[in-house]
Amino acid sequence: MRPQKLVLTACIAAVLFGCKKEEDKILTPDEGNPNQLEFGLGGVANEDLSEVPVSTKFGYTAADNLPSSVDLSPYLPPVGHQGQYGTCASWSTGYYAKTTSEGIAKGYTATQLSNAAYQISPRDLFTAIPEGASSAKGDNCNGSSFTDNLDVLQERGAATLSVVPYTNMGNCSKASSSPAWDAEAAKHKIKSYRLIDPTIVSIKQQLVNKVPIILGAKLADNFMTWNSDNVLSSNTTYTKVGQHAYHALTIVGYDDHKGANGAFKIVNSWGTTWGSKGFIWVDYNFLLNTFITPDEKGNKELIVISETTTKPQDDPQPNPGTKGVDLVAWVNQDFSSYQSTGYATSRTVDLNIYNDGSADAKPQTPWTAYYIYYNARNANDYGVLFHHTYTNKNLASGKVNCDGSGNCNLNVPIPSGSNLSDQLFGHDEGVQVEYIMPSNLNGSYYLVLVVDADGTFDESYEDDNFFYTTDRPIKFRNGYAAREGYDQVAGAAFSFKNQMTLKSPLKSRREFNSVVKPGNLNAYSPQEIFSFIRQQKKSGAFTQKLREHDRQNATQSSIRSAKSK
Repeated sequence: MRPQKLVLTACIAAVLFGCKKEEDKILTPDEGNPNQLEFGLGGVANEDLSEVPVSTKFGYTAADNLPSSVDLSPYLPPVGHQGQYGTCASWSTGYYAKTTSEGIAKGYTATQLSNAAYQISPRDLFTAIPEGASSAKGDNCNGSSFTDNLDVLQERGAATLSVVPYTNMGNCSKASSSPAWDAEAAKHKIKSYRLIDPTIVSIKQQLVNKVPIILGAKLADNFMTWNSDNVLSSNTTYTKVGQHAYHALTIVGYDDHKGANGAFKIVNSWGTTWGSKGFIWVDYNFLLNTFITPDEKGNKELIVISETTTKPQDDPQPNPGTKGVDLVAWVNQDFSSYQSTGYATSRTVDLNIYNDGSADAKPQTPWTAYYIYYNARNANDYGVLFHHTYTNKNLASGKVNCDGSGNCNLNVPIPSGSNLSDQLFGHDEGVQVEYIMPSNLNGSYYLVLVVDADGTFDESYEDDNFFYTTDRPIKFRNGYAAREGYDQVAGAAFSFKNQMTLKSPLKSRREFNSVVKPGNLNAYSPQEIFSFIRQQKKSGAFTQKLREHDRQNATQSSIRSAKSK
């Protein structure tokens, strides 16, 4: 369960621009007080984004190769106006970010983007947010959080403006929605949403890859009346807006030569008469240091959405001569081996690799298998527990050579219809490998067996190259593991025992291939992790991880028969 979400506010004059104030109501100006205009002021109440995963670092242009400017404006729908309603988060996430990313993915033309049938409706998105204790949705179309909106986009989708126009808003309650809206919304979902690093380079990299960025911003009086193409580089007073004015916006470009330090181009939802035809340039440093809102944990509110989970264009391509192989990762059990080794972080996994394809997986075409861990909220925090390379280089046929740190080369084929255990030991009960978790590992992580992570084989279904031992993260403390939600007390180490076999129904077996499931839809997908590993290998970062592992794990572990246990 996500912690109680707090309202993303936009302490903006209701009559002037219509964004949301934290008190969830619009106050009438006090004519006797010239400083109190059409603003409802309230305390700071930022939402908690700590459960939102961080975007993986792959597929982006290197920092020193970034162009001096990027402008995604041609991919945007026309600048819109939210009126007197607190729907700015729905405009930022839905109308701008979702419409733009969907348009780029599907190749919408400028004419199509100007058509309501191709524009995501902020009214439908806001209305679809459920009311209740777990929601930050305000009464009478008055405020919502980023995660409120993004969860709806992910689970339900959002209808287009041709189906749900931004008119006759009513009270925006979920009850005012209709089945026709839901049916249209199902055609317009996102796959995931991610936080990005709060750096100039990270923002630029997203924009270079045609990804608009959703942000929460803290506003001052000068923002309210902005009407030029100049660069906003400081705040003025808070006389009109108060000290706690927050708003949702979308970054759509940058220019290194704009202003003194370079600036980001941002689109607003206050119509074309505000700013520079609805846009504003914000100084690089000012945006990161002052303008962006931190959430209640201190994370900067910079979010991107993903339309699909397809692999990046520069993914290493499989060898055309290796079609027909279909490898299946399988784990029978994973358990603490403290009792036998005396090391609190020592563990053992019983695994197997099956070939369900029509062609043999031959070591003449080298391929790999890894047992890895990665942080459930930040996959950039990962490590390799052991790795096996299937190759005939400098190794006699049928031989296995392990280097003392759990890493092995195997000149062993896995024929069609067979498995690794059968080829090594003459049975299919699995092979056993002992490994050691890093003693400084703390947090929530997944343990995953990944086969053919390099994409050597052109497989029809790659998700079964993954095997997750849990559908929820494992909580580690100093390398010691307990399932998330359980206290780590002596003798209560995490363990996994598979009750299925490869002969179990396919649907049941595939439960182990991914942790993206109802209630956990925003987890990293297998495709994300695959692409991340391949790009890490391409950059050399993965090789460095392997070297770190080898230095820290000088053990005598090797591949053993699980049957002998």
